[in-house]
Amino acid sequence: MKYRTAIGFVMLCATFIYGSQKVLEISTKEYPIQKNSAEDFFKIGRIEKIVKPESTEASVFGDIGRIKVLENGEIYILDRDNRRAIFKFDPQGKFLKRYGQAGQGPGEYQYPISFDVGPGGDIYLLTHEKIIVYSSQGQYEMEIPLDYMGADIHRIDQRIYTGSYMTKGYTTGDLIREYDPSLKKIKGILQNDPRMLKYRFVPYSFSAVWRNSLVFMDAYDLAFNIYEPKTNSLRHYFFPNDNSELSSVWEKKSLTEDDRKIIKKKMNRFIDILSNGIRLVLFESDPQRNAFNLWLVDLDGKIIQKYPWGDIQGESSGESSKLMKFDYFIGIYQYGLIFAIDSASNLARVQKEYPEFKNIVWGEDDNELLVFYRLKIYE
Repeated sequence: MKYRTAIGFVMLCATFIYGSQKVLEISTKEYPIQKNSAEDFFKIGRIEKIVKPESTEASVFGDIGRIKVLENGEIYILDRDNRRAIFKFDPQGKFLKRYGQAGQGPGEYQYPISFDVGPGGDIYLLTHEKIIVYSSQGQYEMEIPLDYMGADIHRIDQRIYTGSYMTKGYTTGDLIREYDPSLKKIKGILQNDPRMLKYRFVPYSFSAVWRNSLVFMDAYDLAFNIYEPKTNSLRHYFFPNDNSELSSVWEKKSLTEDDRKIIKKKMNRFIDILSNGIRLVLFESDPQRNAFNLWLVDLDGKIIQKYPWGDIQGESSGESSKLMKFDYFIGIYQYGLIFAIDSASNLARVQKEYPEFKNIVWGEDDNELLVFYRLKIYE
């Protein structure tokens, strides 16, 4: 799922992170932030459909680590912890294909991290040890070993991009790596900071694709970057915050345990970023205010809607948990957000509130229900 806070801090980060990469600073004053209440969130959308992924011996999964929904409605789900494979379903939930398996041989792996789907249906899987490519029919095609800790993988036109927190030896390396379709490395973009992973400051989802450009989070601040491959240009979007208090910490060559505690207590930044190709969905961590916020970002229209996600899903208080209609959020699709229901008690509760669930039958051995929540701003 995290420059401009003080002049000295800006120069440090610009030199350390950007190097020779030219950066265009974008003024976010033209992007007013509309602050909304938790109750408002359930007024901005509607349930478009409910999908019950088919549960067979071959298709049952235990964890939704990543989900991707194509424009044709096909659903891809990565179970990272249990089955450790990618499952493909049609728009109605019928099981179509499984990709990958744990093991030591070619096309096999120990722990999958992220994936993307190419224009022809090929699967690009990022694991702890490799990048692996499978055909649309599930056949193993190629792989390369990794000497770094990957975070995300995306295909943009004829290039594949991976995000990396650092090398496996906790040393500085490329933050973004660009590969051609044969998985030959073309170049690196920016440099990472080996202090970040050691002290657990890495975000959940590191990058996303927006209008054929790569969007990735700023590790130090409430900001994100957009890299445009065609022009090799980088734009930096910074939002005002109180992170200037941490400038003296980032000036250090190495961090202590006390530094880690200070950063964890004070650093305001994005920790998760998603995109449906047109709009961005970001999650903001603001520990000084004990807040966890959802940002719905329309860069074209220069509109940002902000919601107190901690109140919506009940992280701030047990009382506010009543606002969350579904069990948890799992991803986005072309027209909105995707939630899951994985408990019979919660299904019974939403059946009382939503007629769409009236005829849904679900058991403990079934795959989680997928709820497609269409947002008005995406219509």
